[in-house]
Amino acid sequence: MKTTAIRKEAEKLNISKETQKEAMRASAITAIGPGLALCIMLVTLMASLGAPTAWMRLNDVGSGRSELAIASMVSDMVTAEKGTAEWDLQNFSYAIWAQGIDVVGWIVGAIIAVVFGEKLTKTMNAKMDQKWVKVLMSGCLISLFTYLLTNSVYGKSIGYAVAAILGGVSMYVLNKVFGKNKRLRELSLGISILVGTVGAALIG
Repeated sequence: MKTTAIRKEAEKLNISKETQKEAMRASAITAIGPGLALCIMLVTLMASLGAPTAWMRLNDVGSGRSELAIASMVSDMVTAEKGTAEWDLQNFSYAIWAQGIDVVGWIVGAIIAVVFGEKLTKTMNAKMDQKWVKVLMSGCLISLFTYLLTNSVYGKSIGYAVAAILGGVSMYVLNKVFGKNKRLRELSLGISILVGTVGAALIG
């Protein structure tokens, strides 16, 4: 049903069927890398919270890293280490509730961004120079990912920095050198994630 709705909307926007196929194929291939990362996070969650909880969390997880962080925060607050005898059912329930509330925050934030973001963008395009709007949006995107990257590398072991550098270099090379090869560009994200992961594993 969703695919049909997407095709109808694409036809309204006069997007050719060939472009639609390319977009769908690129999206499916690009999702492989993040999908593998989520699988790795699932295994990590299984080790710390148990298999049933990990599978449950996978259904609505906003960020695997935040799920682990919240569980660790709860562990520190109740002074009971995960997986030990002190980590009883009550402490475990605290972690589950905290993770659920965290996901609600993700959902509410996304809804607000979609509803008001679209209106704000249309207003800016109508009242401002569209070139400056694109520059502003690009700046926001760069700032966001710079923040996420810095947060993931600063104060961490050398492996995190190696993964970030190798992933970035790999992405640049694949898009720059093989820019005319659409199939390879579609795989660039997944390849870059694997290169960064392997490099970090070898160094760390």
